[in-house]
Amino acid sequence: NVLLGQTVEGINSLNVSTDKVDFEFEYDQSYLKVKLKGLDVKKLNSSSSSSQIKVTAINPIVSGIILHKAYFVELPANFSYTGIKRQMKFDSQYVKSISKLSFYKCSDYDTAQDVCNGEWTKVSSNVNSADSLVWANINSFSAYLLGEPGSSTTTTTTMTTPVTTSAISFLLSSRSS
Repeated sequence: NVLLGQTVEGINSLNVSTDKVDFEFEYDQSYLKVKLKGLDVKKLNSSSSSSQIKVTAINPIVSGIILHKAYFVELPANFSYTGIKRQMKFDSQYVKSISKLSFYKCSDYDTAQDVCNGEWTKVSSNVNSADSLVWANINSFSAYLLGEPGSSTTTTTTMTTPVTTSAISFLLSSRSS
């Protein structure tokens, strides 16, 4: 199976990479970047909506965490991969302590209600302050936010993306070599 083309809806970009990852996509003017390793495209079925990656910018209220950006990413159940690298940009003018930035994950997020049905768990993350990036190797998709410990005394103004969902669909073709 060879990826021949794609359909992209919303403000995002798609890149099929040959460098160290099998598939990479960006969303929200590159604030979110996801790289998949070991992707098995043979398991994708392009004839149904089940072959869509869905990305939603979310705006949860989380006690004790200053929210910078948050996204819910849903991959098709038939996606088979061996690794995920998630990367998010931040705007340093809104960050109180760059060294305390981290990802937080909600395993059971309700996008219709914009609420976590559980706890936000801190994820081991790496900060590249020179490029204003935070990244982490993760093992599954769900809702992730980029934040830092603390409480905001004013309304957060860094969520610039309206709450919308974008989908990336795939067109596959079998080709013998």
